[in-house]
Amino acid sequence: MGSKNIPGIRASLIFASITHLMGKVAREFDKDQPNVLQVTTELPKRIYCVLAPDLISSFFVNASVGITKPPGLLPREDWLMRESLVSDTGSHWKNKRTAMSAPFLPKNLDVFFEHIAPATERLLKKIDGYREAKQPFDLHLEMRRCTVDFSLQMFFSEQLADGDLDRVTENVTCLESGMPEPIPLWLPIPANLNFKKEAIKLRDFCAGLIAKRRNLRVKPGDYLDHLLAVEDIELHRSWNNEEIVDQMLAVFLGASAIATPLTWTTCQLSHYPDVCRAMLAEFNAVSPGSEMVSYQASREMTYFECVIKETMRLYPTFWGNIRYNEEPLEIDGYAFPAKSTFLLLRYFANRHPHYWQNPQAFDPLRFSPENPHRIRPNHYLPFASGPRTCLGIHLSIPIIKMILGSLFSRFDLFNLTTAPNGQPKIVFNYGLYPQKPIMLHVRNRVDQAQATN
Repeated sequence: MGSKNIPGIRASLIFASITHLMGKVAREFDKDQPNVLQVTTELPKRIYCVLAPDLISSFFVNASVGITKPPGLLPREDWLMRESLVSDTGSHWKNKRTAMSAPFLPKNLDVFFEHIAPATERLLKKIDGYREAKQPFDLHLEMRRCTVDFSLQMFFSEQLADGDLDRVTENVTCLESGMPEPIPLWLPIPANLNFKKEAIKLRDFCAGLIAKRRNLRVKPGDYLDHLLAVEDIELHRSWNNEEIVDQMLAVFLGASAIATPLTWTTCQLSHYPDVCRAMLAEFNAVSPGSEMVSYQASREMTYFECVIKETMRLYPTFWGNIRYNEEPLEIDGYAFPAKSTFLLLRYFANRHPHYWQNPQAFDPLRFSPENPHRIRPNHYLPFASGPRTCLGIHLSIPIIKMILGSLFSRFDLFNLTTAPNGQPKIVFNYGLYPQKPIMLHVRNRVDQAQATN
């Protein structure tokens, strides 16, 4: 099996949840902290969990050894987004990736951020309603709703009424929750039928946006206009409506993942008041008297960036990635047989004690430039790496700063029913979600400051 030993576990993958498998991995990880773990199942598949951050980095960047995304392992993702960026091989994929990436270059990002303020104000109004009613709110639900709101405005210049926004948010939540399910979609079971129904709704919604845009005389010049203008150099034509819907969904659902770090960063700031005070002091120094910091000003908020990075270390937006090799593979001293599937588990890599000091602790200063124990680039991969690096790598952290800076400058958020260790339990789904709703209570920060004085 190569020069390095690979321990193993056994798990059932037939109609079993990914949470069940991750529970077994977690127990083995807590016991021995392996770098690689082989999973034996009743299926004729070779599955390896990769848990070491530098080894995960090698899988991301080492394209020369034939590492690809696995065919057909996530049938629901394939069925929903079809010919988008789900695959990662061939010149056609590379041409698509190039066309999709251009608006996400740092020099082109300013146009995206002008849409964050309206969605943030809508969120603040919603949270203030809970404050007035003296009711707690479901943190992840509201962050999902806000993320869908600014994503639609940012990419497609579409601002929905409250009821329509709720329906699209519910639609996206349903699809994301069902995405990791490996059961073949041709089976006529209720879960599959419901997923197809919700997927068709979202595809029809995107198709409606395309039809409306084609009839506009004055174009807003947003990401949808960019997709409509793409000339595919391999197909020698523009993309048709179905192909544009594929790309819209790839970007829109990718952006919806920002709800996860918004949720967990809010959770950390509400749990660690000293960290929250330090963040607010920086926020107020950068943008005095303003509740909405600009994109340029957000770049000066270095401590807040440390808070977000540390949160994303403990609660990565995507807790894992999947890769596949058609031919035998040797990498970093490990040898793997052909046709192996690899689960690159960033959640465990980010907590690996061989690579991180006190890995379970929440310590934003570990990311400080003054920290003598600097973080190695191949140990921290919140946006993956290599040819499939997340398009939103330069977009996500400024958005989180802008939204949460405004939220915490106005409101004091607190949780009266935390778990024994102060942190909610998690579930491994399409993202890393709280197992139960995180219900936060709200006070006006000005009122709270006066009461303290």
